[in-house]
Amino acid sequence: RGKLNSEFKTLDFTITTQDPTDEQKEILNLRKQLITQIEEYTVGVQNGKQVELSAINETMDALRQKINIYRQENDLVNSGGQKHGSTAVLNATAKYNSLKQRAISSDSEFSNSSVIQSMFQQYEAAYNRLIAKRRELAQVEGELTDSQKSEFKQLQTECSNYAKELEKVITSSQK
Repeated sequence: RGKLNSEFKTLDFTITTQDPTDEQKEILNLRKQLITQIEEYTVGVQNGKQVELSAINETMDALRQKINIYRQENDLVNSGGQKHGSTAVLNATAKYNSLKQRAISSDSEFSNSSVIQSMFQQYEAAYNRLIAKRRELAQVEGELTDSQKSEFKQLQTECSNYAKELEKVITSSQK
């Protein structure tokens, strides 16, 4: 129960606009569903019933994913000053470091795979372009233009696609 509560707190989401978007409503509905599931779980445990956590975990995962996507997509739109794309870059950097460790570190089972090495190099180039664009946008004073937002989003998508492809090859190679 303590773990559920601490996990739930990491899924904090508040709406700052007067009229919530459909996406925001969907997040709030998932959050309400999760609260209900946790309450049902708590009552079941208190009544001595054996209760499965799978539904709670599924809802929590779906909610976490929706919130992360929402934050990434709105990071550029709603930020100013030095924060242009900061969340997207933090997430991309975490993914990059993870894949770097799995794909090319000396203790990696793939360190001698030319296919994995080549894919990682393509991914790394896309990641570096994303970081460079983030640095460029951080120097912009005021709001970004639609063109700047679109260019960053395109680089973010490109980087993400390379990461997904690399993960897919690594995962299929481990079976």
